[in-house]
Amino acid sequence: MRREIRWLLLVGVSLAPGLTIAEGDIEGYLSAFSVKQGDSIGIHVSIEDEEDFDVRVYKIGVPTQWLASYKNNSGTEYLQPNDAWEHGAQWPVALEIPIPDDWSSGLYRIMLSSDVGTRFTYFVVREDDPGSESGILVLDSSTTWIAYNDWGGRSLYTSPRATSLSLSRPGQNRALKHERLFARWADHMGIPIEYASLLDLQNDPELLNPYSTVVIVGHSEYWSMEMRERFDAFTQAGGNAIILSGNTMWWQIRIEDDKLVCYKDGRDDPLFGVDDSQVTTYWHMNPVYGSEASSIGVSFANGGFVNRYNYLPASEGYGGYTVANWGSDVYAGTGLKVGDQFGTNSTIVGYEVDGVALDPNGLPEGDEEDPGYFTVLATSPAETDSWVGQATMGIFRAGDGTGGYIFNAATVDWTDGLWKEGDWVVPDPIVSKIMLNVLAMFEPLSEASCEFADPAGPDFDDDGHCDACDNCVIAPNPLQEDNGINNTGDVCNQYCHGSS
Repeated sequence: MRREIRWLLLVGVSLAPGLTIAEGDIEGYLSAFSVKQGDSIGIHVSIEDEEDFDVRVYKIGVPTQWLASYKNNSGTEYLQPNDAWEHGAQWPVALEIPIPDDWSSGLYRIMLSSDVGTRFTYFVVREDDPGSESGILVLDSSTTWIAYNDWGGRSLYTSPRATSLSLSRPGQNRALKHERLFARWADHMGIPIEYASLLDLQNDPELLNPYSTVVIVGHSEYWSMEMRERFDAFTQAGGNAIILSGNTMWWQIRIEDDKLVCYKDGRDDPLFGVDDSQVTTYWHMNPVYGSEASSIGVSFANGGFVNRYNYLPASEGYGGYTVANWGSDVYAGTGLKVGDQFGTNSTIVGYEVDGVALDPNGLPEGDEEDPGYFTVLATSPAETDSWVGQATMGIFRAGDGTGGYIFNAATVDWTDGLWKEGDWVVPDPIVSKIMLNVLAMFEPLSEASCEFADPAGPDFDDDGHCDACDNCVIAPNPLQEDNGINNTGDVCNQYCHGSS
């Protein structure tokens, strides 16, 4: 049963020199990036002309669920403090939203609306009994949004650039499109998944313990030492990871109280020469020298851009992967062979991609920073102003080849092949099938596969796997026609049964 709404008195902010009115018609941010079932989350709101505002809460899925409404909330216009990018908005809580016990773990959206405008914020609901509903945990990309958010005047990308950013500002309780696409695809496929924030990994050393697979989606660019060490401990102890992200783990940050700290130029960091392991710069650069490749198998330093800033545009045929290793179970039931391309129509390769250094035979070179326990599955050209690289999809074995397995799609746009908002369809059955195969391999209880009636069935697609092992579950999908062979849809039949 939903708990009663708790209202808090809106308190005015005393005037001080240099304060300005908060920009925008209606703005808001949340008291946290995630919340457990049974707890509550606060909304901080500033609104022009002290208008009333309404709040609606939705869960992202197929379809998106409208779960609660809170109407006619009293709004107040607040001031933007000096150096608000660093010190935060400092607005009081306008409304506390209770999270009922029966709201399942997932990605949620809040809509703030009034006569003067509408804004959206996002948050994650965590499972109160972690691991009870799924062995799969998805982590958000909250730190990346904080880094790019220039509310208050600065971000890590403005000029002048901030070095310390508040976690309590409008503009950063967001969800990358790719996070939403994955949530909808998984819901459509009926795959149970639990969610948390990357900041929860910072705050809770035991966050990953109840799970067997962790998923990173979209653009997870900024990681602290604590986040990375806990991720590494999980995979080195046998935990699996699925990385559907590009430019992943590129910058080291520190979380200090309510702030994200990143100097970027390590020489400017007060810890330079004091504690070089925590200096906030590129992970692979001086003085940290700890390439992210040793954690996830790939690095943006070997990748680059695709279909972005005029680099390798989709109009010239870029945006897909070319199969480099046919024998992997990842390709079961797809009909793909070495040299075939996939994902091009959905431009799954882009806009930032990661890679490994390859020798002339197309195998990982393997060195101190990239230990070589990486199986290359597919590649694509990539470029920057400074180097020519390549996107490298593959499977990495953690812990010097003795730990868990990491499937790394090595591209920001992978989920563009999983779901298409607006059309509400799986746009690329091959990409979807690969994703299902990976989940079935890493998490057999995820319901990401189905069984054929005859486990000794033929191998019509000639991929080295009997069709029963292919678990061709591009469907059941009511959006695909079926010719009656196996109730899985004609697109599936085409690859798994050789029928047209």
